[in-house]
Amino acid sequence: MIKKSLQRCSKWITMAILPVCMILGCNLKTDSKSFLEVSKLDGGVAKVGKNELVALKRSIKGELLTSKDSSYSTAVEIWNRKRHPLNPALLVKCSNEEDVVKTLKFVESKGLLLSIKGGGHNSAGFSLNDNGVVLDLSLMDGIEVNPETKTAIAGPGVRWGKLDEATQRFGLATTGAIISDVGIGGYTLGGGLGWLHRSLGSASDNLVSARIVIANGDVLEVDAENNSDLYWAIRGGGGNFGVVTSFTYRLHDVGPKLVAGLVFYSMDDVDSVIDFYRDYIKDIPDDLGTWLLFRKAPISSALPKDIHGKPVVAISITYNGSLEDGQKYTAPLRNIVEPLADLVKPRLYTEWQSSLDGAWGNGYHNIWKGHYFMEITDSMIAVLKDKVALGSPFSDIKIQHLGGKFAEMPEAATAFGNRNANFGLVIQTRWLDDANTEYQEQWTDDVFNELKRYTTGNVYVNFMDNEGEKRVRDAYPKKTMERLGKIKSKYDPGNLFRKNQNIKPKE
Repeated sequence: MIKKSLQRCSKWITMAILPVCMILGCNLKTDSKSFLEVSKLDGGVAKVGKNELVALKRSIKGELLTSKDSSYSTAVEIWNRKRHPLNPALLVKCSNEEDVVKTLKFVESKGLLLSIKGGGHNSAGFSLNDNGVVLDLSLMDGIEVNPETKTAIAGPGVRWGKLDEATQRFGLATTGAIISDVGIGGYTLGGGLGWLHRSLGSASDNLVSARIVIANGDVLEVDAENNSDLYWAIRGGGGNFGVVTSFTYRLHDVGPKLVAGLVFYSMDDVDSVIDFYRDYIKDIPDDLGTWLLFRKAPISSALPKDIHGKPVVAISITYNGSLEDGQKYTAPLRNIVEPLADLVKPRLYTEWQSSLDGAWGNGYHNIWKGHYFMEITDSMIAVLKDKVALGSPFSDIKIQHLGGKFAEMPEAATAFGNRNANFGLVIQTRWLDDANTEYQEQWTDDVFNELKRYTTGNVYVNFMDNEGEKRVRDAYPKKTMERLGKIKSKYDPGNLFRKNQNIKPKE
């Protein structure tokens, strides 16, 4: 009798626990714990009961994953994971705004360490953490385009390639990232420079409104009339203030074809190329956007084999206007001296937006470091010429020409400042072999430090690695930083949203 009672009891306990374990992916044979250990904001560890996790799972429409789930390894994949192989204790894939609210309330109530994952295309790896919680927005990827109002509403899991494809059906676009796999969220909140910032302004300049869930779980409508302080802050202040669940962009007539592409010159001709370039861009229309690229020529069928691996300077060209004017204004830049390759031509905007994707895929180590500066000097070019020859064949140093519509926006109109700078620069170091890490890190630091003397001392927040609090301050004018700190105190006083280029609450 006693034996049968024990068997019935054992069966009942197994039946009660089994659904919990099926949901969480735990193994009854090897996992005897009744809780999950999760890192806290204060550095401690919280013991989160499995019954609490089951309750959270049942309350949301999305997915809740731990390391025991078969889809976990795919869910924690990010662009720079080779450099940041972080493993959160819990990953919540939200399917809608309500899921975001419930997850934030759960995390905030327990003081858990939190990361927000949109596109995951970030040098510093902020979208993951070790043993904390990741709020994953990738399932929230809906897009609604209104060609009459020239606006698009996009979810935070959308990437630029998908948004460009949707808006280009109507011949419309807004400034987007130069790699189509970049998520719209972090890019826009950090400011958003691309091929079109001279003709259309930055992505954040074209952010008409947003919906944002703040730390306490409240959902706010944010635009020029509603919560205007927060609207000002999220246009350049990054993900410091909450989770944006919806972006509404202003669209413009773009394409479908425009004159765009790369023209390559030998590094031996760099002095002649830069002399002409500096003079030519002094008087060009806003519709003409250019970047300079210093690198070793990639192995590509589009380039002559005899230049593969040799140092080159390339000019990326985008003319956002008529094809006739595009040919007119780009021709001088394509014939400074005899080019190694001229790939500039009329092409679909969507083709141009994804043309560099192959060179910037997953699976590599990546470091980004940047500067702003006022002019391209001969001594600065000498540094670049020397350093490119010593760098990885996968790395490059890019110089963006600013000005145009980007510079016309008043400095205090948004949190995205430093608009008086004429140029932005980013060192994008990229390598494959783990054994080369020390050398590549040192190379990056050497380039960064040798260029420092030519800069304004400031930096574009999206062109930063995890460089510390002082460098974050360099991304914003002093008054802007003070105002951001006050707004942070209002909406996120506990600094829940800290896995980013963090702006701390102002005391």
